[in-house]
Amino acid sequence: MLAAFASDPPAFFVRTFPFFPGVREDPLEQWPALKKIFAEQYVMRKRFGKIRVYELRSRVSPDELEAAKREALTRPLLKRRGKTKAKPAKVLPKPPVKTP
Repeated sequence: MLAAFASDPPAFFVRTFPFFPGVREDPLEQWPALKKIFAEQYVMRKRFGKIRVYELRSRVSPDELEAAKREALTRPLLKRRGKTKAKPAKVLPKPPVKTP
């Protein structure tokens, strides 16, 4: 996969937060080499709620790249929240047992 990114990088990279419900860690943390490529070669272009669309920097004009960098600095990607406590499971009452 890394060889594919190096030889023919995709024009766009789409991310969503949270990637899976309950996941608090960034999945790219498991792929440091891919995270480095992503950080160096892509710039965020559009936001659609929790979806972020990144474009390959080589496709972006210098003026647009500067504007995208300024916007990225003013708006955090993830809102940091305090630790959440696990909610206790709901206990449903058992149905009455019918006796013959």
